Amino acid sequence: MIDRTKAIKTAKELVANRFPTSELALLAGSVARNEHTKTSDLDMIVFDNQVSSSFRESRYQDGWPV
Repeated sequence: MIDRTKAIKTAKELVANRFPTSELALLAGSVARNEHTKTSDLDMIVFDNQVSSSFRESRYQDGWPV
């Protein structure tokens, strides 16, 4: 099994760097349920009042697809 601790650390770093003014960030999906595999991604929802409209973004962070 893939180390879930690394996934959570990566998610926290992404939010801190990409959305430093966010009020809340949620990690969802298989990682949150501890059912992740080597092909899992990080499903995240970030709430930030500084962002004027909602959007979807795909990227890689520390080797994880987000």
